[in-house]
Amino acid sequence: MHRPTDAQRDEAATLALNAVEFLFSDEERLQGFLGTTGIDAEDLKAGLSTTEVQSGVLEYLLGREDLLLAFCEAYDIEPEHPLTAATILTGVIPEW
Repeated sequence: MHRPTDAQRDEAATLALNAVEFLFSDEERLQGFLGTTGIDAEDLKAGLSTTEVQSGVLEYLLGREDLLLAFCEAYDIEPEHPLTAATILTGVIPEW
């Protein structure tokens, strides 16, 4: 096992911010996220730089396969990338 590099942490944070952009791009998706998590849009925006919010957004997508697949298709990424990014952001050391 090894610690994620700064570049990997940056990539994970960027992926999380892309996920936020994906949620904000559709009112129904955004309201579903806000309703499920209990966070409001202003607190979400204020917390974007925190790993807690970033990993929370990714974990939400991971719990919603339909949204996860739509996000991955929209951003042309593999479906396992959000899991890897969430793992890095939460401090769990991935093996890769």
